[in-house]
Amino acid sequence: MFNTNKSLSARIVAYVLSFCVLLFIVLLLVFYSFSRQQLEKMTYQNAHLLTENTAKQIEQTIVPITQLARNYVWLVEQKLSTPDSLWGITKNMLQNNPQIMGCAIALAPNYYSNRDQYFAPYAFRQADSIVSKQLGNQDYNYCSKEWYTVPTNSKQAHWSEPYFDAGGGNAMMTTYSVPIYATTNKGKTVVGVLSIDLALEQFATVVNTVKIMETGYATVISPKGVFISNPNKGLILHHSIFTYAQKIHQPELQALGEQILQQKNGIITTTLAGVEVKVYYRSLNSS
Repeated sequence: MFNTNKSLSARIVAYVLSFCVLLFIVLLLVFYSFSRQQLEKMTYQNAHLLTENTAKQIEQTIVPITQLARNYVWLVEQKLSTPDSLWGITKNMLQNNPQIMGCAIALAPNYYSNRDQYFAPYAFRQADSIVSKQLGNQDYNYCSKEWYTVPTNSKQAHWSEPYFDAGGGNAMMTTYSVPIYATTNKGKTVVGVLSIDLALEQFATVVNTVKIMETGYATVISPKGVFISNPNKGLILHHSIFTYAQKIHQPELQALGEQILQQKNGIITTTLAGVEVKVYYRSLNSS
């Protein structure tokens, strides 16, 4: 009888221990699942906040440029009758606004009958100095550049697509241009543009600090999908999200780019190269 009770007690202890171990494993799995869900939720929330904050930081760089152009263009219009004074305006703008890379006052060809065909005083930063030069010549026809043609034709302010300005600032930049008006016998007429250059490095400084877990990162694309900032430096200005999708044979990336450009902000879950990814995106209000 003693041995039977001992055997029964051992079995009961074994059953209880087994149940406890099983319960512990179940609780552990539930806790792991709950913790993973909470971690994913926190990661998604963090990604959303980072997207918003990064966009706001970039806009803090962009908005002052638009205000600066509006503040100066009226002065340029007042000084059109004294062309030599325009050189001082471009230089003064850079001296008082260290965030901008260059400034031009580009007038229509032959605007001044007693001057050369092109008249475009341009001030830009070179090392620690501010240098001025005549922008237009036979090798650099600014009248064919997007930053000039779009605002003069549309009569509206315009952010250009990013570009490498060979012959101008000789750097990767984007340009904000506003039309310059003059009063003629036909009324107010667009006679040129005031342009302000912003170095793309300023975007990279903000965007490159964004890190999400081990593989998450931030990128900036233009209204046409061109990469302005990306951890892969070879993509910047050389590819759009669409040309890169074609290069790596990723139709999902092509569809992603189309959706991002069609909508102002949102969240997209998709699969790229066999990996499920979440993309948080937001357009810049000022551009």
